[in-house]
Order: sequence, then structure tokens, then C-alpha cells
Amino acid sequence: MLDILLIAVLISMLVVTTALLVTLLRLKRLVNAYTALLEAREKTVKVKKLRKRYVVFTAICEERVELNELRDAVSSRFKELFSENVYYKASPQLVLFDENTQRGVYKVTHLYLDHFIAALGLVKSVGGKKCVVVPLRTTGTLKKARELMRKLKF
Repeated sequence: MLDILLIAVLISMLVVTTALLVTLLRLKRLVNAYTALLEAREKTVKVKKLRKRYVVFTAICEERVELNELRDAVSSRFKELFSENVYYKASPQLVLFDENTQRGVYKVTHLYLDHFIAALGLVKSVGGKKCVVVPLRTTGTLKKARELMRKLKF
């Protein structure tokens, strides 16, 4: 009788040990999969440095426009089309503007360049005057943008 009881206890211990071993193996696979997922996510989440682009443009207006009027018109149009949040992410800055030739250069981040060009092309009035702002060219350096501002014919 004692032998049967001892065998039953040993068998139950073997079953419990096997169940624990299977559970541990599953847990190990789960941990490995989760670790691999986290490593893959870290690789895809890396943010690259925001690069700047310079957009050379010309303003074709009924009358001459001033720098502040143009800046206000472009920023309000951009915010109207996309949102203030996107505007601050794009961070457009009017770097140069020649009031005689009505040409200028805007600096914008590369991720929102298309947004900015769309907003620039959709400006219809500046300071109450009918006006069309035409983006001429995009460059990666301010030096090249200055050269293009002088050379381009429109």
C-alpha cells in the first residue's frame, strides 16, 4: 500500500514538474518575442534630425507688399489649411524678402515642405491687396537660395 502511495506521489510530482517546465518554456518564448518586438520598435522610432529647406518665391500683387503683411498672410493661410499645431512643427520663417523685386526666401522643415508650398500657392490676398505668391524653387542651403533669388526670371 505504501508503495502505491509513493508511486502516486511521484507521478503527481512528475506531472506538476512537467507542467511547470512547459509553462516556463512558454513564458521564455513570450519574453523573447516581447524583447524582439521592443527592439524592432526602438529601431523604427528613431527620429532623424530635422533638415531645413529654403523656398524661393515671388509675390505678384496689384501693389507692393511689405514684409510683415506677407508674413501674416502666409502664416494665417497655413494655419487655416492645416492647423496651428502643424504650423509650429513646420516652423516657417521668412528669411529674406526684397520689397523692390517682391521676391523672398522662406525656411521650413523638410517634413512639412509640401504643406508649406501648398499654403504658399493658395495665398490670394496680402494686406487687403489681391496677390498671388508663386513658389519658384526649393533648395537645401541659404547660399543657393540667394543665388536663385537673383538669377531666376519670372
